[in-house]
Amino acid sequence: MAKNKTFLSVKICYFCWFGSIGCLFPYFTIHMRQLGLSVEETAIIISTLPIASVLGPPVICFVADKFGKYKLALLFSLMMTIITAIGIQMLPQSRPLYGDFNKIKFRCNTNDANLKVPKKCLDLCRQDPIKVNIRSCKCEQNSFCLVGELENFTTCYASNTNHYAELFFGPTCEVFALKLSDPNIPALHQVQCKHTCVCEINLLDSKLCDLSVKIGREANHQTTLWLYLLLRLIFTLFQSTCFNLLDASALVLTESETSKSYYGRQRFWAILASGTFSPLCGYFIDQMSEDPEYQETTNYAPAFYAFYILVAVTMFFSLFLNIETIPFGRNIFSELRLVLKTYENWLFLIALLVLGTYSGFIENFLFLFLDDLKAPKYLLGLTLTVGALTGLPFLYASKWFVENLGRINILILSFFFYFVRLYGYAIIENPWLCMPFEAMEAVTYHLMWVAASTQAAKLVPGLTATMLTITAIIHYDCGMGLGSLIGGSIMSKYGARSAFKLMGYSAIAFGVSYILFYYGARLNKSKAKEVRNQFLTSFKKVEQNGANEKRTTSEIEEKL
Repeated sequence: MAKNKTFLSVKICYFCWFGSIGCLFPYFTIHMRQLGLSVEETAIIISTLPIASVLGPPVICFVADKFGKYKLALLFSLMMTIITAIGIQMLPQSRPLYGDFNKIKFRCNTNDANLKVPKKCLDLCRQDPIKVNIRSCKCEQNSFCLVGELENFTTCYASNTNHYAELFFGPTCEVFALKLSDPNIPALHQVQCKHTCVCEINLLDSKLCDLSVKIGREANHQTTLWLYLLLRLIFTLFQSTCFNLLDASALVLTESETSKSYYGRQRFWAILASGTFSPLCGYFIDQMSEDPEYQETTNYAPAFYAFYILVAVTMFFSLFLNIETIPFGRNIFSELRLVLKTYENWLFLIALLVLGTYSGFIENFLFLFLDDLKAPKYLLGLTLTVGALTGLPFLYASKWFVENLGRINILILSFFFYFVRLYGYAIIENPWLCMPFEAMEAVTYHLMWVAASTQAAKLVPGLTATMLTITAIIHYDCGMGLGSLIGGSIMSKYGARSAFKLMGYSAIAFGVSYILFYYGARLNKSKAKEVRNQFLTSFKKVEQNGANEKRTTSEIEEKL
């Protein structure tokens, strides 16, 4: 009964913690934009976060390993994530809109062309025509995309060019014609754009729509920028620590309960939560974001509140975790150096790094590729759901896979599954065909990480948290960051399809190399052991024969 209660606490902790991550993390980037941070500032902040992931958790997990204080370290880290998340939520918007609000947005892409107007300006639809000045266009490949009435007609202008135009509305408040002041360009009707553009349009006749928006107090932008950077670094540090300590807690628990292979069943609940809470929070964010003005501010409070509640529940049930580790006085760093001196362990860590590059490349660039294939946005969300749902049975049956396939063999198998995934993405024309390859995430992520985590726990007995932290840093931080850098460089130079193919080829090359190096080393070690045993056997025989000859000589001398 006590064993079942202990495992129940682990399940609830996993479910609530990973559910809280699913509530907040998908919305961080767009929340940064709403705070007034530019794209460049957002990129700089995100690029610095791995520093906290790499440097912070090893220190905290080292203390947890040194003194056996897993539970205290976990509670402190969970509390700090709540405190820093509250700070992020309370940050003021540094660049509120003010001044001339007689603006509407014109969006042009391969699917449609539409105007996004404030609710106060819906009467614009009954005006025919409307004179506007098109300006501040942000387009792919630095081009200004127009709609055209001719088949396969596309006209692209420099994004800094202003055009005066007249908009003609249909009966359903949709733009069906746009006529530029340039007489050489005919009236444009149908959407024939190869690129996506979002343009800001100024109304030339302000009487048509008089927007009176309150000018809010503008916060100091530099203050918001640096406060956000500081809070996100602290949040990332403790969030990464919680991830590693919860994994370590589950591993320590299953080890103490003589149920090592049940580790995957604990992660079952983590994946289930990630696939459940994220769409729910998105739904409530949409329901509570009904700003009628042009600012289009989004209310992210449901995501933050759900995060606080789930983390609080995690803290409560972590009190019931039965984690017992014995403090020790061994030289931990010397033991870690011994691990790195082992050839097979080097191969294991390199394999985790390379597998992380493929995961990072897919995570950062697959959605861009599917969007080029005209995939609807709900399809992008379904890819995450498919990956989670297919991973659940594999996690639940992870005991069978680990016992029958072996941990290293699962890592090798992941390379070949990555080849199928990457090459499959490169050849599809219909975005819906990505679903079978997304289902393979059950092996390349879920089952792979169970094998990697349990293998890492075996490297140095008694240093579970530290070794799990190192493997997580190598795979999630270093590997995924390297994958984004390498994959993005290839994609920008050779295109998406070529990038997926090249990454797929490298996956199968690394998989074959791992087989050759790992089993080659084991074969050489086995042969060396056999030769050593043969040598020892021969040496003992020679030594025994020498002793027999010596004994015979002594007997003859005695008889004489």
